Amino acid sequence: MKRPPTLTTAAAEVVRQSIFRGDFRPGESLRESDLCAHLGVSRSTIREALRELQEENLVEVIPHH
Repeated sequence: MKRPPTLTTAAAEVVRQSIFRGDFRPGESLRESDLCAHLGVSRSTIREALRELQEENLVEVIPHH
């Protein structure tokens, strides 16, 4: 039986697809608050999703920015 993705994984997938579609330009800042509002998830979920994407070298997380 296939397990459904976690909320973090689902959020990471939405952001990943947005990056691949070109919705975000290279070097563009991704604001946690904007992503939270758009996806309807908590900041901690977005932070974890961005960490997943950072491991894939799709985003760069810069603390305190």
